[in-house]
Amino acid sequence: MLGRIWRILRDLFVDGYSVVGAIAPALSVSFTVLKAFDAFPNLRGISYLWGLVPILVWILVAYVRRDLRYIDLEQQTSNVAARAENLAKLGKLRKDGVALRNKSIRTQQDFNQWSKDEAEWRQQVYQIAGALSSPLRSRLETLDTVGPGPRLDPGFTIEHTEARKFISEITKRVGEFLEKNQ
Repeated sequence: MLGRIWRILRDLFVDGYSVVGAIAPALSVSFTVLKAFDAFPNLRGISYLWGLVPILVWILVAYVRRDLRYIDLEQQTSNVAARAENLAKLGKLRKDGVALRNKSIRTQQDFNQWSKDEAEWRQQVYQIAGALSSPLRSRLETLDTVGPGPRLDPGFTIEHTEARKFISEITKRVGEFLEKNQ
């Protein structure tokens, strides 16, 4: 019980502003002493309860600061949960990208649908990557170098072959990011 009281008092000094924490008790005690010894005749008509006002202000400041710290902690926790959720989404998008890259295209109609799927997939990757890290999004949007990637069957068209190389590079960079951040 005494330890709990000590922690409350310590928290009041730590959480309250230093100035308020130093001045409030001094004001309260000095008001009470001045009133008790009738040092100022003007204080005779004022209640002793006014001596509690500085302490109550001090407690209010400490409470507000503690509450704000709790809100900050809660926001940090929710950011961690959102980041973990986005990392999971990015991992799923990487898996979807590999499947999209390896999808067999035999007709122009298949290629047109594949191109739409690829553009949609790429935008989703950029969006989630940007939510996680601006440099990652920038790194994915500007593919300055594209490695050879895995050996695949020849593409349906030259555009298909090039897009598959881009998908390979994006999935490689996403994989590296996920390895570092999970």
